[in-house]
Amino acid sequence: MAHCSKPCTVWFPRTCCNPCPCPCPPSSSSGGDLQLATAALRATAGLLATSEAVLQTSVASAQAVAVVHLASLPPKLNTIIQPLVAAIRREPQAALQDAAAEALAGLTLLCADRTPSPNDK
Repeated sequence: MAHCSKPCTVWFPRTCCNPCPCPCPPSSSSGGDLQLATAALRATAGLLATSEAVLQTSVASAQAVAVVHLASLPPKLNTIIQPLVAAIRREPQAALQDAAAEALAGLTLLCADRTPSPNDK
């Protein structure tokens, strides 16, 4: 395989091979390489943001499930209800979705037995 002398700076500096395995076209200038690297970084940042949102939902719902199973409810229930509902709606793993649904059902039973009831109605 013949080697070209054009440096490839898309991911890390190295010498490209012919045919060029890097995503940069043979006639691109360093400005094109920079644009490709920027596009790759933006795509990676978008993927990481999506992964972070999924993991944040999973962790928050797991914490809420643990609180319900321990039956140690805080005075305000929004911090428990919101992660459980979010997990039921958006959690990609069926097992975690089922655990959140069971915890939400258990939470309703715990709230029915609460004394004194925080709801004046």
